[in-house]
Order: sequence, then structure tokens, then C-alpha cells
Amino acid sequence: MGADGAELLATGDTARKRTLPVPSDLTPQERQVVLLAAGGSTNAEIASRLFITVSTVEFHLNKVFGSSAYHRAGRSNHDLNDS
Repeated sequence: MGADGAELLATGDTARKRTLPVPSDLTPQERQVVLLAAGGSTNAEIASRLFITVSTVEFHLNKVFGSSAYHRAGRSNHDLNDS
């Protein structure tokens, strides 16, 4: 157990597990956006294919993955808005 775990144990607290959204937690449009993004499509490509705006794609990805995970994956607005 790491130092953080020992500190939690000493306080009587426990670490909460992060929960990832499961498919049933996603709307149909969120599911489509996530699947297309997972397949390597850019935000612009997803928007064009689903007839939605790039900002809507970004909203769904940020909602599902959170902005930090979204940017860690290299899918920043700058990288994906071109073309």
C-alpha cells in the first residue's frame, strides 16, 4: 500500500473508485460521438457525419470523459478543429 493509502487507512477513510460511464448511461448521440471518436475520427469529421456542430461534439466528449481526460488523449480543440 502506498503512502496515500496508508494515510487514508490511518484516517479511517477509504479511496473512492472512479466510475466510468457505462453504455446505458449515455444518450444515443453521446454513444455515437464516443464510438466515432474511439474509431479515430476528428471532431470535425464526427460533426459532419452526425449533422451536428463541432462544439456539440466537444460538449459530448467533455461530458463523457471530462476535460482533463479529453486533453490527455490529445484531442484538444486546436488539434481537432482544423479540416
